[in-house]
Amino acid sequence: MKIRPWRTLPLRTRLRREAWVNGRARAGQPSVEDFASRATVSDQVSQWIRLSTFESSPHPYALLGHQVSNWVAGLLWTRDLGGVYVGGMLTRNDPATLALSDGSDRRTGRAVRLGAVRDERDASSLPILLDAVASAVERQRGPLHFVFSLDQLRFDQTPAAGALREAALTGSSAAEIIRLEAASPFIALHMRRGELNRELHGDRWVLPEWYLRVITQLREIDLVSDWPVKVFTQGEAPAQELRDVLGDVAEVIGSGTRESDFAHMMAAALLVPAPSSFSFSAALASRGAVVARHPWWHATPDEGRFAQVTHEGLLDVARVRRALDYAASTRGTAGEVV
Repeated sequence: MKIRPWRTLPLRTRLRREAWVNGRARAGQPSVEDFASRATVSDQVSQWIRLSTFESSPHPYALLGHQVSNWVAGLLWTRDLGGVYVGGMLTRNDPATLALSDGSDRRTGRAVRLGAVRDERDASSLPILLDAVASAVERQRGPLHFVFSLDQLRFDQTPAAGALREAALTGSSAAEIIRLEAASPFIALHMRRGELNRELHGDRWVLPEWYLRVITQLREIDLVSDWPVKVFTQGEAPAQELRDVLGDVAEVIGSGTRESDFAHMMAAALLVPAPSSFSFSAALASRGAVVARHPWWHATPDEGRFAQVTHEGLLDVARVRRALDYAASTRGTAGEVV
């Protein structure tokens, strides 16, 4: 059982309360037909929104991948609303694996907390946020600083790929990423373990046999048949669990640092991320091909440099070849942002 310090009890209580309130708000969110949002805003209101700043609210006790996912959500909602994104505090991003802004600078006006909405797949989410923002700047008669709700949702995070890559290439692991991207190609896979409990997190607990099945199929592709395979996990016990199954087909790394693991996954010519926002962030920031489990709680594309793999570990070799060809044609030079 985890002992939590008494000094954090007020904050943890507030966060639990906020999460409960946000869940109720999303559950009762009106449909786009029921919600009387403004169809347009005046030129003056649009100008005030463009000058307003927006900040995300990642959960302070979540792991880095979860926090990055929420940072990305804030970025993409801000793009939809048309304001200036100043970031959000990532308490787990030390020593700055990703150079993402923390929201502490360039704030405009007094802070206004926005209510929680469902992700962008719900047609009423953006109108609700836009109405709240437009109404607030109208009352203020000027720009404001808006703070998104705790862990505001966003399903499709792929439009943030460029921002994550730029953040990685200005973060603490930039030199290592550039070195690895310029080196010989390799395949990387991520097995999420860390603080997971097999009984509570069955959707994230991927068995070693799944990795063996995927690697075996990848070896049937001529282009990658002789590429080294590296599997990254957290801790020596999970690493040994993988070694017992994978044998000689992969190098299993369980003692790497967070920064080193992220750099290798991002630099891989082919990456198979786990159901983990950490390795999926590396996939978005990379220039290599990505073979991602589908479905997942974020969008996993099946086009461009992305190909899907099922929960049973079955992949379409033709689609993987297509993703590899696309990645090779757009990869550019090592360390290139765009």
